[in-house]
Amino acid sequence: MGALQLTVSAPFQFRVFCYSLALGFGLGLFYEVFRILRAVFPWWGALVIALQDVLYWSVCGVATFLFFIQFTNGEVRAYALIGEGLGAALYLLTLGRLIRSLTQGILSLVSRFLHFLYKIFCAPVVKLARRLGAKGKQLGKKVASGAKKAENKRKFHLKDRRVLLYNLLKHSPPNQKPKREQSNEKKPRRKNRKKAGQ
Repeated sequence: MGALQLTVSAPFQFRVFCYSLALGFGLGLFYEVFRILRAVFPWWGALVIALQDVLYWSVCGVATFLFFIQFTNGEVRAYALIGEGLGAALYLLTLGRLIRSLTQGILSLVSRFLHFLYKIFCAPVVKLARRLGAKGKQLGKKVASGAKKAENKRKFHLKDRRVLLYNLLKHSPPNQKPKREQSNEKKPRRKNRKKAGQ
């Protein structure tokens, strides 16, 4: 332990500090990926954002652990942690602002372009579909009302099928004549009596 501390020189510490600045800067750049994704997909819920944060901090932890193994034999150095934090802050204050403004500008241009394409190609189709849907709904109502009327009309017949001549012949006793035949036979007798009286 003491031998390791004696071999660590100031130039080596400065070099490790510079490497930690670069690591923090890179981790800040890596976080920009999640920020862009959140800007592109604003409807993501809190659960997705929380998972992204867990993934980001896991990557930061693994990167820091590997960094200390590579440069300090696994020993945690305060100046390396400070350098990592300063590197991330340096990114956010310099290149991060530039990338953020560029990302917002690109997203606004893309949204305007997509809105323009929607107005040209999709909006007429949507309007036509709505009109056709409204007309189809009206036609469906008319067809349904017509079918309902036809069903109601079908229940009322012009003739009562129970008193048709065929049914009377079919269901009457063999010696009994149908009522309609009896009524038809009685009429000529009355006429003959009137003729005989004259």
